[in-house]
Amino acid sequence: MVIMDHPQTILIADNNETLLQLLKQQLHLVEPESRVLVAQDSFAALAQLQTTPVDVLVVGEQLTGIKPLTLAQMARGLWPNLQIIWLTGHNIAAAVNKAKRKHLVLDACLDKTALLLYLLEAESRELEPAVPGPAVPEPAVLGLQDVLGLYDLGKGNSYEQ
Repeated sequence: MVIMDHPQTILIADNNETLLQLLKQQLHLVEPESRVLVAQDSFAALAQLQTTPVDVLVVGEQLTGIKPLTLAQMARGLWPNLQIIWLTGHNIAAAVNKAKRKHLVLDACLDKTALLLYLLEAESRELEPAVPGPAVPEPAVLGLQDVLGLYDLGKGNSYEQ
């Protein structure tokens, strides 16, 4: 996945409201210059894609409305340089192969459950009350690539069988 040097517009399309809000919040923390949009169904996502230049589409495979792969293909047709990050709750290799059968190249594929757990853990760390005592070093700030690049298909990871 290529991270651009300019502020990006990121559209997160998923039916899980908790995931949408946590991911949006985390992206605002690590990429404050970027614009983060959310959509809970594919029709809302398509409406945003048709009116707003988008650099990154994060799309869940259980999105309601238009089939998520079809939405991703339509998005790539609108924005040829669009990076597509696929969220799956299933086998990553199977998800990548399914996209390939539809002639769709994914830039990254993420385990949705692992991502949600990561985001919940990050949020709970932010909500922990301050404890008096020796200073504890802050965790390293993660960039967009760290948050979304768990299974980066552009780094030689092969999921072909």
